[in-house]
Amino acid sequence: MNKYSLASFFVVLVSVAALFSASANATPVVWYLSGVTFADGGTASGSFTYDADTNVYSTISVSTTVGSIITTPKSYDVATSSLGCNTPEVVCLINSADAANCAGKTGVTFAHVGTPLTNAGGTITLTFAREYTFENFTCSTVGEPKRSVTAGSFTSNPTTTYSVGGNVSGLTSSVTLQNNGGDDIIKTTNDGFTFTAQAEGSDYAVTVSSQPTGQTCTVTNGSGTNIATNITNVTVTCVTDVVPTYSVGGTVSGLTGTVTLYEDTFGQDLAVSANGSFAFVTELEDGVAYAVTVLAQPAGQTCSVTNGSGTIAAADVTNVTVTCVTDVIPTYSVGGTVSGLTGSLALQNNGADTLAVTADGTFTFSTELADSAAYAVTVSAQPAGQTCSVTNSSGTITTADVTDVSVACIDDAVAPPPAPMVPIPAMSEWALILLTMLLGLMVYANRRRLF
Repeated sequence: MNKYSLASFFVVLVSVAALFSASANATPVVWYLSGVTFADGGTASGSFTYDADTNVYSTISVSTTVGSIITTPKSYDVATSSLGCNTPEVVCLINSADAANCAGKTGVTFAHVGTPLTNAGGTITLTFAREYTFENFTCSTVGEPKRSVTAGSFTSNPTTTYSVGGNVSGLTSSVTLQNNGGDDIIKTTNDGFTFTAQAEGSDYAVTVSSQPTGQTCTVTNGSGTNIATNITNVTVTCVTDVVPTYSVGGTVSGLTGTVTLYEDTFGQDLAVSANGSFAFVTELEDGVAYAVTVLAQPAGQTCSVTNGSGTIAAADVTNVTVTCVTDVIPTYSVGGTVSGLTGSLALQNNGADTLAVTADGTFTFSTELADSAAYAVTVSAQPAGQTCSVTNSSGTITTADVTDVSVACIDDAVAPPPAPMVPIPAMSEWALILLTMLLGLMVYANRRRLF
């Protein structure tokens, strides 16, 4: 608490409604505040124990509610004897935190002039009381806001007391309840609760002093004045806090297939098959980091992510950009050399892509092939008078141009012309006769030789 924080001071003057003689060495008396109200609409309630024989106060639990003048509720749990307080004629109570700052000079004062509290008890009607608010820096009440009591009394050992309680529902951990700023009850289960009984005619105000983790509990039917019966309808309802969540998404462009995106906070993936906006199903809480990546690329495309990571800042993320482009597939040429050619030659690759070659040297087909594609070079038309053959004609592309196809052409063999026909000269008749005679003689001679 800094030196300018506020504390409280409350002064009361009383007249006697019932006087009781002192009883030496009697049991200390519990005094209850009954029906104490302020002019500004606030109230005071609670109790304290006082031993008139020893002038000792104990078990102090007093609280006040707000009004038009004092706008902060106060609680008082210790006694102070400074400034003539805490005698049988003047009762001074203080908040322990304020006491530490002002060395016991502040608090709530109930003063009943000329009528000391005794261990015989009784009822004393309050005719004057004030509660002050002042700065701890000066520990002074001068010029500070104050309000006066308009009704109420001190009552000892009331003949009738009533309980204040109710039920808790929806609780998942632990909640602390108070009545009139004290009498703490810590609840961990969903069932009933009951505060310490209080005097007839007193006020009650049930509040939540400590909320359960992750929940907010609210009180209904929690306050009342001039209690005249047991209060059982105080309801404490606890609900789980709704933590706001925010979506992670953006836009996709250039997509022709299906891309799978991945968000790593919850390990969620999202298949996107159209250009436009997208958002992951599971939303994230404020302050949580996110990172969007491509889990699976579309066929024939490569998608990249920009603005893919960051931290949720109490708003949906809509600026993740996924841009997809068609892959550029490398291709390779098929070719080689031609030798011995004297005319015009037609080559084909894989039965198509015809290439006319008219001179020796290198050649290359116009259509390139992708890696791992097969090729087969053939002669689709031989040159006139030549025959061309292909070596290294087929194979598979292996990430490089093919340059070793060899086409060799040779001249066709020429057959010799036929020998000219020599005419047989005509023979005269006498020549034929002589030839016949000669042949006859040869036949005759052979026969003679045989015999």
